[in-house]
Amino acid sequence: MSKPAETEQSKESSKILVLDDEHSIRWVLERTLSQAGYIPHLATDVPEARQHLGKHSIRLALVDINLPGQDGLSFAREIIGRVPVSDDNHHDRPKYNVQHGRSNESRGF
Repeated sequence: MSKPAETEQSKESSKILVLDDEHSIRWVLERTLSQAGYIPHLATDVPEARQHLGKHSIRLALVDINLPGQDGLSFAREIIGRVPVSDDNHHDRPKYNVQHGRSNESRGF
C-alpha cells in the first residue's frame, strides 16, 4: 500500500526549475534532465520562474546569473529566503552553491 505514496514523493522530489533566457540552454537541460528521470520546469525570466515556484514543489533550481530584468543571484537569494527552517527540516534544508561561468570557483550565500 505504501508504493503509490513513495512514487508521488519521488515525483515531488525530482522537480527541477531551469531559469535561463537562452533557448538552447533550456533545451539541452530539459532533454538531459528528462532523460535522467527528473521533471524540469522551464522559465525564461524571473516572473515565469516565480509562477513555477508557486505551483510546484521545486527541489533544485538551476539559475542563470545574467538575466534580463532581475539578475539570477538576487533571485536565488530571494528563493533561499522562502525556505522555512524548523527543527523538523533543518537537515533537509537545501545547500547552495553558486558557480559563475567556466570557473571552478564556488561561493555560498
